[in-house]
Formats: sequence, structure tokens, C-alpha cells
Amino acid sequence: MQRLHSTFSLAHLLMVVAGLVTFVAVAVVLRDRAAVLEVVVAAEALDEGSPVSRAPLGVVEISANDPLAPFYVAAGTDVTDQFLSRPVAKGEPLLTSDLQVADDAPGRRTMALPVDQLVLGGLGLRVGDRVDLIATSSDGASGFVVADVEVVRLPAGEALPGFGAAAGASWLTVEVSEPQALAIASANATAIVDVVRSSGARPLEHLELVSSGGGS
Repeated sequence: MQRLHSTFSLAHLLMVVAGLVTFVAVAVVLRDRAAVLEVVVAAEALDEGSPVSRAPLGVVEISANDPLAPFYVAAGTDVTDQFLSRPVAKGEPLLTSDLQVADDAPGRRTMALPVDQLVLGGLGLRVGDRVDLIATSSDGASGFVVADVEVVRLPAGEALPGFGAAAGASWLTVEVSEPQALAIASANATAIVDVVRSSGARPLEHLELVSSGGGS
């Protein structure tokens, strides 16, 4: 009987070993990635009542074995209409218990403002838009009362017509902090208050800013 000669060489052995090493390396990497979670942290110190969707946030990786991992806010979590229930230090991870919806947010209020229909029509405001309020006293001095506050309700529910809108008394509702509500009430009692669509720009330095949209 003729004996078959093996064709398995050193080169084949090296290929098998290399394949095994690659397999083990990939398995280790996948295992390590599975053991890591991405969570949301505060990029700057945040005040209680701050709107989370507009806050400076970052993402860091933590071990999935961290005992607090189930309680951290995971990266990619929808934080629309969420507010902080406590102050958060710079670099500190956000906890799910830190997030509260607008109706439950500490120190938040909704406030209706008297405004002319022509103004609403000219601004073309919609729910979710942001506005500034500027007060002008009897001596002509002007200043920002609040800046960058959110419109949460309009007479028509969404937008009011622009061109051709009839003149007359109307209103809009904004979401404000407690200090902002007091500042607006005081301004309405002593001055003329104008509504301005907010661009997000910082108010002019020489004009007084009583409070801003992120204040508490």
C-alpha cells in the first residue's frame, strides 16, 4: 500500500495560529466594547431648573459594571422638554432622576402675556419659538426683561396669520422661572413691554438683562 505524504507544512501552521490570534483579539475587543457604556455628563456647571436640551453636555465612557450605570442618562436619550431637578457639577454624569418634564420642573411657570394681534401676526410665532421681552419706561429708557424664553401656547394653538392680521388685544404664553415671572409682572405694571423674536444672540451689554431663559 502506498503511503500518503502529508502536505501540512510550517506555513500552514503559521496561518492557523495567526487566524486563532485574530479571532481571540476580535473577541476581546468585542467583549471590552460590550462592557462600556456611553453616558451624558455636564460640560459646565448646571443650575437647578436648567433646560437639559439646551445645556452644554458631553459624553463619556464608563464601565458597564459601575454600580450606578443603570441610573445614568445614556447617550442618545431624548431630553426634549426636560429640566434638571438639582444642580449638576461640571463633569458630573446626569442621573435619570435628575430629569423632570416641564410641568414638574422646579421653579418653572407658564405665564400669559398681553400682546397685540398685529405683533403676533408680524412675528409669525409658533409654539416652541423663543422670544425676548423688552420694557420701555415712561422716560424712554429700555432694557431686556427676559431673554430666550419659550412660547408654549398661542391663541390659535400654533401660528397666527401674518399679513392682514386684524388689530386687537391678544396674548401668548411663555415658560419662565420664578424670578422671570416676577420681573415680567413688574415690567407690565410700570412700563410698555414689547415682544421680540429671539435669535439666541446675547443682549447688548449696555441694556439691562433682568433674567435669561436658562435662569432659575
